[in-house]
Amino acid sequence: MSPYDEDILNGFLPDETPMALDRLPYANRVAELIRMPGALERWQRRCRESFLEIRQRNQRLEDRRISQQYPYALDCLMDDGCPQFGPPELRDDQEPYYGGPLPVSPRHRLSLPDCYLVLALVHDRERPDGGRIDPFPPDDEAGLWFHRIQQPRVFALSERDQLPLDDCLARVVADLTSVATTEAAGNPPTEPAGEATALVGGGRQEEPQTDGPEGGRWVWWKNERHDVPTGNVYRMIEFMWDRHSASYDDLIGPVFDDPVEPQTIRSCANKVKNALPTGFPWRLSTDSESRQLTKVPAAEGA
Repeated sequence: MSPYDEDILNGFLPDETPMALDRLPYANRVAELIRMPGALERWQRRCRESFLEIRQRNQRLEDRRISQQYPYALDCLMDDGCPQFGPPELRDDQEPYYGGPLPVSPRHRLSLPDCYLVLALVHDRERPDGGRIDPFPPDDEAGLWFHRIQQPRVFALSERDQLPLDDCLARVVADLTSVATTEAAGNPPTEPAGEATALVGGGRQEEPQTDGPEGGRWVWWKNERHDVPTGNVYRMIEFMWDRHSASYDDLIGPVFDDPVEPQTIRSCANKVKNALPTGFPWRLSTDSESRQLTKVPAAEGA
């Protein structure tokens, strides 16, 4: 190609291949964080929550594709009973994001569980000994299969991914610090370790259960497991569990995949109120003017 051709194509040629990301600093920081009391177990649980979120995203895509099987076609006649165009939400440019957190996608802001999972993948790939996080137990075949698919993608992380990983690390540190501060203040867990057993159906577990959301569909409270709706309701509970308040913008990604109207946030907060068990101490209150979601005592919940 001549210099003249290069001038013409300047700005259209692809950028040079970015340099590989230096993963060792992230792995070292994760190795420090999992030494915090209870951090390893929380890390593993968050990774499993990320996998559940991924399965929910995939189900949303499958539901959408089923909806697209209705007789919408661009080549059908206007008078043959077939609409010429499908509804806007079923067009290709509205397809929801699906799949795992790696490779990092501009279409999806990593949720907090996603951040735990990505950092666990980086840490475990760099760890030569037996101190890996290994979030999925041996009997979780689906989780292990997913983990095996995601693990090699760590090698593709480049310097372009540094900002998302820095953001992930900051969010995970803030989450672990918030949990440690809450427990140090005498809040959850509400019962001393070793003095209670957790109810599961009609039986009991030998180990006490920390209060909080779990598995994308449950909330533990006073050693009892309660079902809550999956999707946005669970994600709002999980996101607000260790927080006093959050702005509406903070909810985009961890709770809602895309920006939503204030009434949608208000509706979800009301569903959270109805989902939490009787006697629960707080509810979520919305303020569309300040655009804040805030914990209030149960009697004041909106």
